[in-house]
Amino acid sequence: MSDSQGWQPAKPVALVVDDLKVNRVVLSKMFQRLGFEVAEAENGRQALAFLSQNHSKVVAVFLDLSMPVLDGWSTARQLRSLEQQWDWRRLPVVACSADSCDHVINGVTVGNLCHQSGFDAYVGKPLSLHIIVQLLKKYIPGFSYTPPSTTDGAPPRPGSAAARFGVDRHSASKLQEHTRDVLCTASADLVKQSLAEDSRQELCRRASFEDMTSRPCRGGRNSSPTFLNGGIRSFDALVL
Repeated sequence: MSDSQGWQPAKPVALVVDDLKVNRVVLSKMFQRLGFEVAEAENGRQALAFLSQNHSKVVAVFLDLSMPVLDGWSTARQLRSLEQQWDWRRLPVVACSADSCDHVINGVTVGNLCHQSGFDAYVGKPLSLHIIVQLLKKYIPGFSYTPPSTTDGAPPRPGSAAARFGVDRHSASKLQEHTRDVLCTASADLVKQSLAEDSRQELCRRASFEDMTSRPCRGGRNSSPTFLNGGIRSFDALVL
C-alpha cells in the first residue's frame, strides 16, 4: 500500500515488538479491536526478519526500546537503512517505553535518542486505546475509528475511562473481564517462574562448590504478581 492510497478496507497488519508476552497480548488486543491483523515479535531481530518478507503488508510498527538480542533503537536504525536500500515505503514506527522521554541515557534524553534513531513518535507505557487511535490517525492516511455507541447500555461513570473512550458500561465491563484474564494469566506465569527461581536459589544455598555459591541468586518471591494484582484493582476503579 503506497502512501497515496490511504486506508484500505482489507485488514492491514500492525507489528507489535516487545520481549514481554503480556505487553504484546494487551497491545495486540487493542489493534484487533481497531480492525488490524497483528504480527508479534519478541525482539528486533525477529521484527526485521518479519519485515523483510512482509513489509508491504505492514502499516505501523510499535516497538519496545529495551529488549534482548536487538533493542528498539538499533531496530529502528536498521529498518530505516533497509527502507532506503530497498526503496521500501517508510513505515510509521512508534517507540514504547516505561521511561520518560526526558530520561537521560549517556547524556542524551530518550526522546532525542528516539528521534536520532528514526522513530516517528514516542509513547509511555501503558498505552491506551485512545493514544493508539490518535497515533494511527496521524500517521496512516484515511484511518478512522468510531467508538461503540453508548445508547445500548447504561452510561459510564463520569471521569472513567469508559466515559473518555465513549463506550457504555456493558462494553467497558467486557473489556475489564478480558484485561483481568490477561493479567491473571501473566501473573500465574510469573508465579511459576518465581517458584522455579526459589528452587534454584535453594540449590545454590545447598551447593558446596565455590563457583556456584559465589553467584548472586536472583528472583524469589519479590516478583511481579503483586504488581499485576494491584494493576487489576486499579483497572477496576478506572474503567467502571
